[in-house]
Amino acid sequence: DNPPDAAVGRVPHVVAPDVLIETRATKISQLIGDYDREREQPTGNQTVTRYQLRGTDLGVSFEHGGRTFILFGDTQGAARRDGDAIAYTTDENPEDGLSLTFVTDDGGTYQPITIPGISQGAFEVPMEGLDVGGKMYVYHTTDHSELNVMGRSVLARSDDGGKTFTYLSDFSIRNFINVSIVEVSASD
Repeated sequence: DNPPDAAVGRVPHVVAPDVLIETRATKISQLIGDYDREREQPTGNQTVTRYQLRGTDLGVSFEHGGRTFILFGDTQGAARRDGDAIAYTTDENPEDGLSLTFVTDDGGTYQPITIPGISQGAFEVPMEGLDVGGKMYVYHTTDHSELNVMGRSVLARSDDGGKTFTYLSDFSIRNFINVSIVEVSASD
């Protein structure tokens, strides 16, 4: 029921959307915290009790060492322990939620991702990870300020499953601060 185009007296062409959402997203489970207020029940991961981790943002996943790792930014947790967190799961079917295991210190508290030589405050977060030759590589934003929301991105490597990282290089200081990596075969 499109109105006629007054200039030429015809009905304008209607373009079908590229994406059609047939059903809305549904919550499977709450991953972080100890209590799901919406469902009024304990969470499966009990991250406050197990890891002293209350909240996170983001949640970028990648495969490494036969596990799915998830990088979380701007994490709230134990006193003097805010930062960014890293967890993994071996679940292959997320239909009943994901059981997460966080990288921890020797006392069992979640261990923030620490990349020597860069600022890792609020809004400076891990944005992508990948496995190359059995080593974990993480792209991380840094140098946030009121004048510069996205200052620079760096590349870091972990040889021990995310417990420690080595700064490798600046990835970008101008054009590609927030990146998303897609692995393809060399033939493609």
